[in-house]
Amino acid sequence: MLSASAQIIHLLPTMRRIVLVLALCLPLIACTQAPTVPMFGAFFPGWLFCIGAGIIAALLIQAWLARRPAVWLPPLVTFLTLASLFSFLFWLLFFKP
Repeated sequence: MLSASAQIIHLLPTMRRIVLVLALCLPLIACTQAPTVPMFGAFFPGWLFCIGAGIIAALLIQAWLARRPAVWLPPLVTFLTLASLFSFLFWLLFFKP
C-alpha cells in the first residue's frame, strides 16, 4: 500500500494532463457556428466577403487619396490599414454577434 504522498505523486502526471486538456478547451467555450453566406448552393464564410469588400473599399479610397497632391502617404501602409479598417467595419455591420 502506498502512502498518501506517494499516491499524490503518482496521480500528478494524470492531473497535469487533465488541467492541460481543460486549459486547451477553455478558449472553445464561446465558439458558436461561424456565420456563412449561401451562394450558388455552397456556403461561404462571412469573413471572406468582408475581406473582399474591405480590399475594394481600400482600393477606391487609396485611388482617391492618390489624386490629391498635397497628401503623401506610403501606399503599402495606407492600403493595408484601410483594407483592415474596412474589413473589420463590414464584419461589425453585417455579422455583429
